[in-house]
Amino acid sequence: MLEVWTWSTPNGHKVHIALEELGIPYKVIPIDIGAGDQFKPEFLKINPNHRIPAIVDPSSNPPRS
Repeated sequence: MLEVWTWSTPNGHKVHIALEELGIPYKVIPIDIGAGDQFKPEFLKINPNHRIPAIVDPSSNPPRS
């Protein structure tokens, strides 16, 4: 199952819409950009540019984002 690291912004909603339309299962991991969560080390490992949304496929080896 894909992990979608996102927040409720227009760009974040685009990913949800696309995944729903494609029927791809996903899990949302909220990144509160107002609180600065996009600068936390666990998110920077996924996207060093600190931009949301980010999609991770944990089933690949190594996990891909």
